[in-house]
Amino acid sequence: MEVDTEAGVSSRAERKALEKAKIVQRENERNVLKMVTRIMKKAEDERTEEETCALLRHRDAVEELRKRRLRSSVLKRKQEEVKHVVSQNCDGLHLRSGLPRHALSELHGNMFIEVCTSCTPAREYVRVFDVTERTSLRRHGTGRRCARCTGDLRDTIVLKKYACLWCMNRPAKTRPKLYIVNLQWTPKDDLATLKMNGKCDDVLNLLMKDLDIQIPQYNKAEDPILSLAIPLRLEEEQSHSRSLIAPPAGQEDCSPDAQGPATGKPVQGGWFGRGYSKARRKKKKAI
Repeated sequence: MEVDTEAGVSSRAERKALEKAKIVQRENERNVLKMVTRIMKKAEDERTEEETCALLRHRDAVEELRKRRLRSSVLKRKQEEVKHVVSQNCDGLHLRSGLPRHALSELHGNMFIEVCTSCTPAREYVRVFDVTERTSLRRHGTGRRCARCTGDLRDTIVLKKYACLWCMNRPAKTRPKLYIVNLQWTPKDDLATLKMNGKCDDVLNLLMKDLDIQIPQYNKAEDPILSLAIPLRLEEEQSHSRSLIAPPAGQEDCSPDAQGPATGKPVQGGWFGRGYSKARRKKKKAI
């Protein structure tokens, strides 16, 4: 019995020592890669003799860095080739990231946009607050009215499953690879090629750093939600209690006079304009 206990303690100690050795090795490799990256950013004629010798000693790290740069350039080319983005998020972040409206389909709608379906074509109102405060699954009225026709405004949120996006009709081996970054469990975890429990910002920052891709700085002045926002009319100012998105510097005045007319504009892009147009045609034919 004592022999078994000693063997168990010994095996645990060996495992801990092995794990510690792996951690130390990974840390050393990370430090070497940082050093090689710093040296290779310099021109060859600017490197010291010591730095040149360091590159020769760590040829594996140099080769790994070159492979990463190659993958980075390939990824950048692929980014330039992206024609359209299909999003199931309704938080408006894809639109705020700078994607043009014609290259984006927000399948579940946008929480910052309310529309007048009485106007032809449907007229949209971009707001700087969440318009879904008073809405629910089957009640989409926001409590505000269209400045053009006085029709009721409604949100654009549609909660629906799209099996075609997940290619569930295909055999498992032929489906596109699915990568999930989330803090909690998701229904698609078992289907994912890789599941990472973490914050998207943290994971993507590490990924972009690893790929040596510069992340553009956010510019409030170029935020489409802020630049396209329609101010509330005087009688509507108390129609919501949600917090506002901060306006860009120098544009703190959110009064109707400061931001122009509050009549909205016809929908020209995104999922809602196309999808709703089809629904209206079907409805007219049925009548």
